[in-house]
Amino acid sequence: MGVNERNVVRFRFLIFVVILCLTFPSYVHSQCRKKPVIFIFGDSNSDTGGSVGLGLSFGPPNGRTFFRQPSGRVSDGRLSH
Repeated sequence: MGVNERNVVRFRFLIFVVILCLTFPSYVHSQCRKKPVIFIFGDSNSDTGGSVGLGLSFGPPNGRTFFRQPSGRVSDGRLSH
């Protein structure tokens, strides 16, 4: 195998790797169709109300679906105790 033939093989391999790297992320992204769900079992600072204790206020959504009034949380989800 001459020098030119080795360079051609290396170039073809490089092109193959580049094409693979460009198409693989789109394939992985197309396989992730479900939205992530987070379950946290911890103390009160790990729930969505940890910033309220710091005196910070955020706009909607702020828990209006829970007893039809703002709860002061960052998310609109309910907490289970």
